[in-house]
Parts: sequence; structure tokens; C-alpha cells
Amino acid sequence: MTTSTPGSSGPRPLPPGPRPGPPPAGPRPPLRGPWPPPALAYPEGSQGILALVLGVLSVLSVPLLGPVAWWLGLADRRAVDAGRRDPSGRGAAVAGYVLGIIGTVILGVGLLALLAFAGVFLVVMLIGLSTATIAESAAESAAESADDRGRGDDGELRAQWLAAEPRGRTDSGDGTSDRDRCDPGLQGWLEEQFRIGMTADEVTDAVGDPDSVRPGDGGGESWLWNLGVCTFVDYDAYRLEFRDGRLAEWGRVPG
Repeated sequence: MTTSTPGSSGPRPLPPGPRPGPPPAGPRPPLRGPWPPPALAYPEGSQGILALVLGVLSVLSVPLLGPVAWWLGLADRRAVDAGRRDPSGRGAAVAGYVLGIIGTVILGVGLLALLAFAGVFLVVMLIGLSTATIAESAAESAAESADDRGRGDDGELRAQWLAAEPRGRTDSGDGTSDRDRCDPGLQGWLEEQFRIGMTADEVTDAVGDPDSVRPGDGGGESWLWNLGVCTFVDYDAYRLEFRDGRLAEWGRVPG
């Protein structure tokens, strides 16, 4: 083997002696520092596991935890992406984020169902109260009508009209004539009872059964009430014409 030196015209041979060989076999010297190297330190601790646990609970049993898991998972994922937290917890954070969204949806559906149920319950309660109030008012009105039927001006006139049956009598049997027993307001009261469109049952409920019924015009019925008991009026009867079961017209029959 030859070498060359600066300024020489060519290579020159190496001096005689042992040549360097491979390093001797044996244990290697230990490396400096611990192995494996410690993990890098991050300024913020990871909350991925917490987000995952809350997300699982929100889906399985406590939907109220859904928004919390959603927020924690999102915040941890952003912190990892920004380099402030350990990236090893990113997967748990993403899972908690997704489960938190599902739990929040479950919570929203439950709240809507609860509001709908409360609304239906409130409507049913209001309808029930209204129906009870109407029924109570109707019952009170019916009771008052029943109580007033035989007293007061209207009740006395109606009782007088019904007591005059059979109509046409001139002597009540107690020495007084029916003429003396009739109130001058009976005529006006009776006419107030007749309303166009009333059914036959409504008419008889108001003033009693007619003295006579015969076929009327148009295939209906013609009813007649005599007023012979009250001869201070200038007519003797009222005639009512029914068509299709309802009062179509009425008028006085001159005596």
C-alpha cells in the first residue's frame, strides 16, 4: 500500500508494522440517558377519557350529560390539533364528541315529547273544565227554570194557562168564572212562546197540548188552542201551522 504527500511526484510505500483491524468483540458501552426517552410534556392535560365516559352515559342513561360530553370532546380535539395536549387522547375525545351529539339529540327529542304531552294534558284539562262548567250552568239553569215554572210573572201565567184546560169552560166550580181568573198579560205571554222553527215537542213543552189537531196546508198539521176561558180578548183561539215537523206560521183566529 502506498501514500502520496504534497510536493511529491508519486506515491510512496507505507512503513512496515501492524495494520488496524475490526474492534474487539464484547459488551457495548451503555448509552447516555434513560431508554426509552420520556414523553414530551404538554401545557394542558387531556380530557378525552372524561368526554368519552360522559358521552357513553348520555347515550345509555343520562341524556343531560350529552351537551357536556359534546363540548369536552370538541375542546379536547381542538387543543390536540393546536399542540397543547397529548395527541394520544384524541381518539377518545372524538368518540366522546360523537356520543355527546347523539346524547344531545336524545335529550332534545325527550324534551319535545315532554312538551307535547304537557300541551295535550293541558288541552284535555281545559276541555274537561269547560265541559263541566257548561254542564253545571245548564243544570243550574234547568233547576232555576223548574223552580220558576210555577212562580213569578212568567210562571204564574204559564200555570194559569195550563190550569184553564179543558178550555171553553165558563165556571171554575168555585163560584168564579174563568174570565175573572185570566190575567190580561196572558195574551202577550202566549204569543211570546210561539217561535217559527220550533218542533211540536218544543211547543207543547212551552204551552201544553193543543185543543185540536187536524191536517194542515202542505201536508203538515194545524193545531188550535181555544181562548174561550179568557173572553176579554177579541178572539177565541190561536192556530199554528206545522210543516215538516216545525212551526211554519201562527196567527189568531177571530171569535
